[in-house]
Amino acid sequence: MHLILNWILKSKSLLMNWVRKEGHFTESFKRLIKITFPLTFIIFFIVSKACYSQVQDSTEKNFRFYPLPILSYSPETRGTFGAVGLATFRFKNEPLSSRNSQFEIGAAYTQEEQLFVYMPFDLFIKNEDWWIRGLTGYYDFRYFFYGIGNQATEDQEELYDLDFFRFRIDALRLVRKHWYLGTRYWLEDYKVVDVEEAGLLGTNDIIGSEEGLVSTAGIISLWDTRDNYNYPSSGHFLEALMLLNAHELGSDFRFSRISLDYAFYKSIGKNVIASNIFVVGMQGDPPFNELAFIGGSNKMRGYYLGRYRDKNLAIFQVEWRRMLFWRIGLTAFAGFGNVAPELYAFALSNTRSSGGLGFRFQLDDKEKINFRVDYAIGERGSSGFYVAFREAF
Repeated sequence: MHLILNWILKSKSLLMNWVRKEGHFTESFKRLIKITFPLTFIIFFIVSKACYSQVQDSTEKNFRFYPLPILSYSPETRGTFGAVGLATFRFKNEPLSSRNSQFEIGAAYTQEEQLFVYMPFDLFIKNEDWWIRGLTGYYDFRYFFYGIGNQATEDQEELYDLDFFRFRIDALRLVRKHWYLGTRYWLEDYKVVDVEEAGLLGTNDIIGSEEGLVSTAGIISLWDTRDNYNYPSSGHFLEALMLLNAHELGSDFRFSRISLDYAFYKSIGKNVIASNIFVVGMQGDPPFNELAFIGGSNKMRGYYLGRYRDKNLAIFQVEWRRMLFWRIGLTAFAGFGNVAPELYAFALSNTRSSGGLGFRFQLDDKEKINFRVDYAIGERGSSGFYVAFREAF
């Protein structure tokens, strides 16, 4: 233990010296190091406790780790190289019937000298009486921006570089069977470091187009009857979230957000039908990168992350899933989504659609943890290729 702690502290010192030498790294990255290394020690402590519980019960392997490479190419970043790993475990004295805790660690670097490091986590404690979940990460990355609203067109496409640190944590307490209540805190410190001068962001007419601190707090009500956390085949999931972003919390912005995320799962023979409804409503003046959006690996696959964004959002998704043989499975999915500046402004004619197919490999047949590869197509030539752990919803 002492040797590992000394190694962590020594590595932190060496890395900080290197960052000071490399002047192109930002203050956000330096802050990340200060936060990440204590976090590394916390992770080591969690893993040590999990591994210790494995010794107590030799009949069941408690800690598992699944590493995978990150290899991708896109026009805005060129080649991306890195690695990601998913760790699953249970704390000491947790029964095997309880859900497995998880954390994911990923890091990648691009040929455009961009970097991202992230760690989402879900921890189940005291036989699921407590559910602690969240993420932390640093991103120095390049994105496309298409404007705000449903009418954003491809000729509005512009590149911008965003440098930001993100931290989110939810503390949920089981108050009745299947029902959790809790709080969320969200912190995002960002800076737009490069824009196209003739673009929308370059005119400074977009809220948050330069930099800002987002500090958000709120309450969560969560109802969860899913039979399995990683690969549900029956049950319901319903999350209601109310968030406030205010100057009193240290934020540079003032806005509120209410969202509802509902998923239903039904088995028909060896087939699983999963459906998802996700709605968001916002008031106030959120920055452009906090608006509700369509696109990405979970909500409306087939569209670029944030392809359509606005204050209000409605999405419906449905997916067919089937494990074929051994650990191999297939999926087919479709989605419909819409954004609007106000609730009354939703129009059926503005609804976007997408659909696709997916391949599944079950990494853990007991916990039902899948590695997924999805390809989806949207409208107007939009498409996306996605590689991730666990299901989209």
